[in-house]
Amino acid sequence: MSNKLQQLLRQYPSSAITEDELAQLLGGSPDSRHSLLSRAVKNTLLIRLKRGLYCLGESLRQRPIQSFALAQKIYGPSYISLESALSYHGLIPEAVRTVTSVSIKRNKNFSTPLGDFSYSHLPTDNFFIGVQRITNGRDSYFMATVWKALLDYIYCYKHNWTSFEPVIESLRIEMDALPKIKRLDLINLADFYQSQRINRFITKIPKELIDEH
Repeated sequence: MSNKLQQLLRQYPSSAITEDELAQLLGGSPDSRHSLLSRAVKNTLLIRLKRGLYCLGESLRQRPIQSFALAQKIYGPSYISLESALSYHGLIPEAVRTVTSVSIKRNKNFSTPLGDFSYSHLPTDNFFIGVQRITNGRDSYFMATVWKALLDYIYCYKHNWTSFEPVIESLRIEMDALPKIKRLDLINLADFYQSQRINRFITKIPKELIDEH
């Protein structure tokens, strides 16, 4: 790989790069690009994450890789949710080794040299309700808010929680760690899932956690 190309990759604004983006940098024929990419992977200048997607090798990175931002490049549209979001918000004590997301696509798991990524399917309409965009330096990603992550957890893992106790006993989330949620936001979320299990759980949320205004 030429020094010129290495310099171009060092200046690339993202730690992940697709084959189409590499084609714009490299030019030339598909065969010549394939040869260059093969050598780059062999020399660990590029790390293959999946077909058509690479990550800059350690020697080319200008900053640490943001696994949450990477998750949305691996499989999307998606956002961080479930255990990863609950951990991000400081609600569950366990370390989360797999980056967990939800997507409008079917369930999917990826095992990459940079870690494991898991995706669970959610309904497509109004998919980003209860989701916020997080900017971390030059990277950004979508993250479920506390209550969206919790309801995603119940929906995706098919829990039939008929009380609020499993939140405290199974997930070990302290009541005083949960923010209040507006009643209207709960109604909108219930409409999104269209799930009897979610509706049943919502009726069991303690009144002190619901903002009626």
